[in-house]
Amino acid sequence: SRAVRWWRCDANGALDIDQLTPLLDASVRVVCVPAASNVSGRVYDVATIIQCIREVCPHTMIVVDAVAYAPHRRPVFEDADAVIVAFHKCFGPHLACCGLSRRFVDGVASANLPAPQYYPSGRAFERGTLSHEACAGAASLESYMAEYGSIDAFYEHACLAEAAPFRRLIGFLRSQPRVTVLEAFGETTPLPTVAFVHATITPETIVERCRSLDIAVRCGEFL
Repeated sequence: SRAVRWWRCDANGALDIDQLTPLLDASVRVVCVPAASNVSGRVYDVATIIQCIREVCPHTMIVVDAVAYAPHRRPVFEDADAVIVAFHKCFGPHLACCGLSRRFVDGVASANLPAPQYYPSGRAFERGTLSHEACAGAASLESYMAEYGSIDAFYEHACLAEAAPFRRLIGFLRSQPRVTVLEAFGETTPLPTVAFVHATITPETIVERCRSLDIAVRCGEFL
């Protein structure tokens, strides 16, 4: 059996690339990295992370978790072997999607997979019955985004729509002396996801009050 090695973030959710290198060697088969934090909204430099991994162990399969990232930024990462998104986080269909590189597909033994006529769509990796209704919803995303002119234009509009309310919320929380915000502002603007604690009011009380006002917020574990 092989041990799982953990690349830990600091108290603010930042990842130190210098702490990643000692964890890498020729025995590493798969590296899973997040594109962004679903707690603080911090965006990670995935391109630099992938480059660091490739320099030490070039044949390692790299999996990027873009579930929190994809609703706000286009999840395209050069030289990643797998990129995972969840459509129900933003676009509606309760369906997850994993984009695979040709290297990944060719490297998986096909002896126990369904008939090869499903290639190269990836259907061969699905052992159960597909949710055809969810697939239809996911397939419609292309035409939905096309209404904005292009996929990139769609994400540009999304960022503009999110910016004002996000900064207004951050400004309000920063102005409260008993509130601590888990800051994620760095070289890259964070996603519009905010995590905070109050010195005297419990998270459960805050959630209950916000939900009574139709404000979506939650507390507790994020796994």
